[in-house]
Amino acid sequence: MAEAAIVVAVVGWFVAPNIKELMDWARSDVVKRYKWSRGFQKKLLDLAVALEEINDVVGAASAGFVNDRARIGRLWRIKDAIHDAEELLDRFQYEILEANLRNLENRGKQKIGSRESRKELEELLGRLDELRESSRDLLQASQSGVRPIPRLITGPLPIKDKIFGYDKEYTDLLSRLSGGDAGVVAIIGHAGTGKTALARRAFHDQKIVRAKFDLCIWVCVYGKFTETELLREIWKSAFRLGPVGEMNVTCLQLALTLMVKSARRYLLVLDDVCNDESAAASELGRWKTWDTVLAPFKQHGGRGSRILMTSRAEICATTLGAGAHIVLNGIDNHSSMMLLKKTAFGDEHAQLPRELQEVLDCNVGKLHGSPLAAEEVGFTLKDKICPANLDEGIKCNRINKWREIMNKDLHKNVYKAHLSSYQDLSPQLQRCFAICSIFPKKWRFEPEKLIMMWIALGFVQGPSEFGEKTTEDVARGYFDALRQRSLFQEAATVKDKSGVSYYVINDHIHSMLRLVCPKYYLTIDGSHGKSPIPLTVRHLSVTTSCLDQLKGYPDGLKKLRTLLVFNDDYASSSSASALVSVLKKFKGVRVLDFSDTFIDEMPEGIGELKHLRYLGLPNTISNLGARVPKLLLLQTLYLKYIAKMGGIGRLDKLQGSVEFHAGKSEEGHGMGELEKLNSLRRMLSIKGLEIVGGKQEAQSAQLDKKEHLKVLKLQWEHRSQQQAKTSDSTVIEGLQPHPNLEKLHITRYLGTTSPTWLADPSVLGNLRSLYLRNCRELKDLPLLGGLPRLELLNIKELSSVERIDHRFCGSGAFESLEKMVLDDMPRLVSWDAEPCGDGIYTPILFPRLKEVKIINCPRLSSLSGLLCCRYSLSHLHVERCRDVTTTFCRSSFPSLTELDTLGCPGLHFEESPDQGDVRTWALLFILVLLCIYYKIKKHLFVTTILQNL
Repeated sequence: MAEAAIVVAVVGWFVAPNIKELMDWARSDVVKRYKWSRGFQKKLLDLAVALEEINDVVGAASAGFVNDRARIGRLWRIKDAIHDAEELLDRFQYEILEANLRNLENRGKQKIGSRESRKELEELLGRLDELRESSRDLLQASQSGVRPIPRLITGPLPIKDKIFGYDKEYTDLLSRLSGGDAGVVAIIGHAGTGKTALARRAFHDQKIVRAKFDLCIWVCVYGKFTETELLREIWKSAFRLGPVGEMNVTCLQLALTLMVKSARRYLLVLDDVCNDESAAASELGRWKTWDTVLAPFKQHGGRGSRILMTSRAEICATTLGAGAHIVLNGIDNHSSMMLLKKTAFGDEHAQLPRELQEVLDCNVGKLHGSPLAAEEVGFTLKDKICPANLDEGIKCNRINKWREIMNKDLHKNVYKAHLSSYQDLSPQLQRCFAICSIFPKKWRFEPEKLIMMWIALGFVQGPSEFGEKTTEDVARGYFDALRQRSLFQEAATVKDKSGVSYYVINDHIHSMLRLVCPKYYLTIDGSHGKSPIPLTVRHLSVTTSCLDQLKGYPDGLKKLRTLLVFNDDYASSSSASALVSVLKKFKGVRVLDFSDTFIDEMPEGIGELKHLRYLGLPNTISNLGARVPKLLLLQTLYLKYIAKMGGIGRLDKLQGSVEFHAGKSEEGHGMGELEKLNSLRRMLSIKGLEIVGGKQEAQSAQLDKKEHLKVLKLQWEHRSQQQAKTSDSTVIEGLQPHPNLEKLHITRYLGTTSPTWLADPSVLGNLRSLYLRNCRELKDLPLLGGLPRLELLNIKELSSVERIDHRFCGSGAFESLEKMVLDDMPRLVSWDAEPCGDGIYTPILFPRLKEVKIINCPRLSSLSGLLCCRYSLSHLHVERCRDVTTTFCRSSFPSLTELDTLGCPGLHFEESPDQGDVRTWALLFILVLLCIYYKIKKHLFVTTILQNL
């Protein structure tokens, strides 16, 4: 099974996007600005040409598969040569960065490339020339090689008499089919969860489904992507005829339209809808295809008609416009046991020999809720019941056989089902997903951390012309694509305290991934004893207790790209020293992460990992020392607190979040250290700003050049105004951020006025959240109304602000503000609005303000400013504002649904004072109408009697 997986997977990981980056770098102006050893620059261009040709040829081969061992061997040699090219060009980039750091007056005369490097480059070019023919041969092999493992083509039969474990989902499905307004109903779940079985059961339901629909069509559409293919498959299923001959799309649509019109209501089941993953496919193209295919049904079907689809990918349900989703995540252990017994012994309540029952009870959880796995195990156990009168030895052997069957991590049919899902992915998604196999089972993946690893490994293509802004955006799109294909699922505990969502991979899918290419991805956790590591391994994970096992492996593992270290129950104090020994052998790693361990010392020699792009460290490391700044190619440093690290300015490729503590320049903590960190993409927190000498020193951080930064935190330490060595107002003017900033925190600022850029829409035009905390000397709030995208304003401990009035809006109206918090403002007396000429407060301010919280403002007496948001306000919380003496008419706030007033005896929301009068006049008017009615009726009655007399 594993050998077959290698055949399928080799092309998935081969063509790396960073080949193009290498070629571009070799031809770039950066290379031309430096003086190279004789002939070096020409050889670099020759290397770019060779890589380009191999990339083009092997890229074309990625559509097929190779099953010849000799050709697979050539593939490995090509892969090794490209790896060596990456190593060499990395080294040259590192030399250039070192030259820049030396701050040489004339860098053009700095010679790059040693005699040893020149010899290595020449040997590499010779190897690539030989391997060009191998790449062409690989293309021919892929075009004539084996095809992907096909999925089972399903039909409406056979029908099972019972569905195990999905009673609630089945009831929901019948409800969706018989009522509601969802024209398209989707059953979503990964392979083997029972989607088709559930759909079949509903398709044959006589009481509800068959009674409602007079036309029922079942179509298996797996592998069909074009309009013609899909329409022909539906036509054949609907009319139960053979080939459709030369019928084109128009003829097929017309035939299906006539059929649909003749029916009262139809049920169309589209089983196993899959996403077109070809390079030429686009989201718009897929939508148009299905819109054409389903037009006869959606435009001409009777009221109450339904389309029922099953798919492994959420994205398919979106494409078909499903209005209702039924997600299958597997069945419970009790249901798995019943299905297993039903399959194996014909009775879900079968009484088994005690020994067999114990084996099943202990191992049923290994089915991971998969009905397909339960059925496969059931068929394997069929007719293997142990008679009571068997010899004890034979009985023992049979029990061991049953235990072996149940212990299988992945069974043949389950493996094939999940493998086909992997095959459907594009090569980019295959690479990104396969690397997840070296994480432990049930691992809770943090998307942002994972995508930074993908970027560091060169798995992610750069931004395209289709709207992605950064490589990180592209990588995030990859993760979303895998999630939409049901390969990642949200963990049961969705978010942590910071609001981060975590995702898991189904155990069966994880097992399939570990079989995809075991010679390339490997995990060492001690579960199978000490085993040899193939020299072809590029991505490795190891537990702390097994680190010592890596010491004895040869230098062939120096080509390792990824090393992840996970903690286990047998970790020892020697883990740190073992890691030091290991790193000496693995100097080519791009990704090193031991953040899940309790190692508390930075391993010596980590600064020698010149190729490192991603470094994950545990929080137990308190001092980074001088080693990390030597990693000039480092993009992501995963550690919550790195404020103590000096010389961070050398890491100009750093892309993650950084906490920086301002200090003395000679100790590597001057603001100038931030100057070149323009690749930061998430959060920058600057603490200790009271040390900064003035505006010029603050400007040396060049925050206005950090276009990818999303969150900025500016923090001064506790001190009095007299203790302040510099004017905070001067310093903050030099900390103007880039206009792309989305969230800003300002804490313990002691200036009396706001920085000019804080209210400038041209500077903070994209700002969505603003937090002002403990700015005790600030006399007035900044004029923020003109910031067009500001959604959240949180103000806390502004001790000197006394009034908030219409000037707070400046020249704007807070057009996007949705939530405002005023907390712990001891001198605040009023929040008022400017009245119009007729005394009515203008409603154009705060047009979207939904939630207002006002807490612990003991002197606040007037809250008339609330009238500015009376039409949008839905949540109001006022607490510990004892001096408020404001009364509002409840009818003035038509959207208000939640009102909390705690410790505010003078704040009242009353019914309209004349509302009772309105009710009285309404009742009187109704009584008058009734009197008139009865008077007329009585008059007509008397007139009738007189006429009869």
